[in-house]
Amino acid sequence: MIKVKNVSKVYRGRDGHSVGALQDVNLEIKEREFVVITGPSGSGKSTLLFTLGAMLQPTSGEVLLDGVRLYDLTPAERAEMRRLQVGFVFQTFN
Repeated sequence: MIKVKNVSKVYRGRDGHSVGALQDVNLEIKEREFVVITGPSGSGKSTLLFTLGAMLQPTSGEVLLDGVRLYDLTPAERAEMRRLQVGFVFQTFN
């Protein structure tokens, strides 16, 4: 199960300007559950997917996979977890 607790992601530009991509997101995806994420361009879909896939650390909050806090793992451990437990279906061929 993937659990997202109070996740926010803020991007900071070189000029110091901040852009909020995710704000206080809470989500639970159970094992074998099929989830579709839709929304307009710029709404945070890719940021959420990268965060769920342990590729983009949130600014705040936590992401758990089967009770393990993903961002407490090393990059190598996260890569191994992705290889074994996470899959993405893309809209276009990648």
